[in-house]
Amino acid sequence: MLELLFLGSIGKMKMIKNRNKNKKRESLKKVILKQLGEKRSAKYFNVSLLDKTKKKDPETLIKIYQYAVESLTDGDLLNCLNNIILGIQIDRTNISLLDLCRTILLGLNQRLLREDIIKFSQKYSFNLRESRKILKNGLKDLENKLSQNKKEILAVEKELSINTGTFQLIKKSKLSKQLDLLENELYRLQGDSEISKSELKRAESLLKNQEYAIVILIVTKFGFAE
Repeated sequence: MLELLFLGSIGKMKMIKNRNKNKKRESLKKVILKQLGEKRSAKYFNVSLLDKTKKKDPETLIKIYQYAVESLTDGDLLNCLNNIILGIQIDRTNISLLDLCRTILLGLNQRLLREDIIKFSQKYSFNLRESRKILKNGLKDLENKLSQNKKEILAVEKELSINTGTFQLIKKSKLSKQLDLLENELYRLQGDSEISKSELKRAESLLKNQEYAIVILIVTKFGFAE
C-alpha cells in the first residue's frame, strides 16, 4: 500500500535492480545518496555509529538491533534508521532488521493515512516539497502584512490622541473608522497566519515521514534483493 502512495509522488525511484549478476552491487549508502541527494542523506549515516564495527559479527548485529528497537520505543525514528542502515550495511540479509523495517513501514503507512496525506497532497498537485515552499512564502508575506498593519494602527492611534479639539471631531470620526478597519484586518491576518503555520507544520511532518518511508523501502528492497 505504501508503495502505491509514494511511487507516483516521488517520480521514478532508483531502486535496486538485478540487471547483471556479474556487476558489483552498489552499496546501500550509494543507493540512498542517489535517491535523496547528499544533503538529505547525511543524517542517515551517523559517523559515530559507523565507527563501532566493520565486520559481520553476530554479537554486534544483536546490539545494533537492540539499539534500533530502543530508539524506536523512545520515539527516535531517525536514530532507529541509523542503526538499521548500519546493520544492513554489515549484513544485508539480517532477518531481525528486515522484519523491523517491515514493522516500521506498516506504522508509517498507517500514520500517513491518518494524517490524510493524499487529500493534503491533492491541494498542491501531489508535490509536498513544493507545498512547503508555497506555505513558507505565504507565511512570510502574511508576516510582512501583519507588521505593516500594526505600524498603521499605531500611527492612527497616535493621531487620534492628538486630535482632541472641538474642530477635529470629523477627522477623529474618520480616524476611528480607519482604526476599526485596520483592527479587523489585523484579526483576519492573524487568523490566516495561524492557519498557514498549522498547514506548514503538517507539510513538514508529512515530508519527514514520507522520506523515512522511502528510506525504509530502499533498505528493505536492498536486503531482499537477490
